[in-house]
Amino acid sequence: MKHTVFRLLALALAVLMVVGMTACGNTAKQPDDDTDVSTTTSAETTPGEDAPSTTAGESTTATTKGTDNKKPVSTKKPTKSTTSGKHVVTFTTAEEVTESTTALPKNPLRVLSIGHSFSKDAMVTYLWDMLESSGKYDYIVIAYLYFPGCSLDRQWDHISGRPGTDKEGRPYEYEEYSKTDPYTGTWEKQYKDGDAKNLAEYAIKDEKWDVITLQPSPDYGPGPELCGGTNDYADVGNILNWIRSNKTNAKAKVYYHMTWAFSTDCKLWSFSYCDWDQMKQYQAFVNATKKYIFNAHPNRFAGIIPAGTAIQNARSSKLGDVFNLPGGYEADNRTAKDGYHLNDRGDCVAALTWYAVLTGKSAKTAACPAQWKSEWSIFTKAVDAAVKKPYEVTDC
Repeated sequence: MKHTVFRLLALALAVLMVVGMTACGNTAKQPDDDTDVSTTTSAETTPGEDAPSTTAGESTTATTKGTDNKKPVSTKKPTKSTTSGKHVVTFTTAEEVTESTTALPKNPLRVLSIGHSFSKDAMVTYLWDMLESSGKYDYIVIAYLYFPGCSLDRQWDHISGRPGTDKEGRPYEYEEYSKTDPYTGTWEKQYKDGDAKNLAEYAIKDEKWDVITLQPSPDYGPGPELCGGTNDYADVGNILNWIRSNKTNAKAKVYYHMTWAFSTDCKLWSFSYCDWDQMKQYQAFVNATKKYIFNAHPNRFAGIIPAGTAIQNARSSKLGDVFNLPGGYEADNRTAKDGYHLNDRGDCVAALTWYAVLTGKSAKTAACPAQWKSEWSIFTKAVDAAVKKPYEVTDC
């Protein structure tokens, strides 16, 4: 009996020792429901040249309990949505919420041209890239308010909202307003065809324009003395008053865009006013600019963009009269084909003139389009001479 008791005691002691050793050999674990996992992601970005040096996204911590409902945390790097570096995409939460931030421009340039197809000639192809190449601006918007062949008189009809149609049956609201993206230079129309709203009023309030330009009709720009008494400049004062009352930038300056004479092979009806003589037409544009713009409205224009003189200077070079689309007649009905719009070469010279006036720099400082390297010295000489002497031709 005594031996049995001892055996039972020994067995119980052995069991207790085994249990104690097992407990000591194991590592304590928290159950899954109490798991606390912290993950930190940091979004870094390279600021644009003129942007403040900041990190686009703050570090974000996501804490998730449990193993079955953990949310993935983004480890993606932020990317730029444009080539400018001003728009930055960041991933700021575990759900990868996309946020776009825009740095306020420090050195903007906003230009609105009120005119016709000649305004488009000067702006659309080259101007934005040239302005960007100056290195002066971190926000560039160039825009045109356009109506085919629009005279200043007709533009006043648009601006003042006169109802109905013009003499040719075109509704006054049929006007095109387009502008560039400020960071890419991409042109974007700002209206839909048939939109009856006053596009002039919309356009002038759309941006805080730094520069607003006016341009005469290519047909009646030589002045009433040569154009059968039709005075394209009669409403310039009204337009200037309208600009002053509606501009959203008190410091906005108004410039006058002097247009160019037609090519010698042009057969457009209005060229007959100047007896089909290019130099006579050029001189008429110069005289009208002096008389009906700067003398009639002293101190109301900040300056002139002498595209007409720049083109005439370039024509005096060895290149000759090669800056317009081919002139002549259509074969079927002898309707004037062209000879007044600029071709690609002419577009470059006109844009370069705008560049020199707007930046205050020599035309030589603009980026040269690859296709015009062989003619660039003529272009830049023609433009710099025109800016210096806007009312006379300089041989190039």
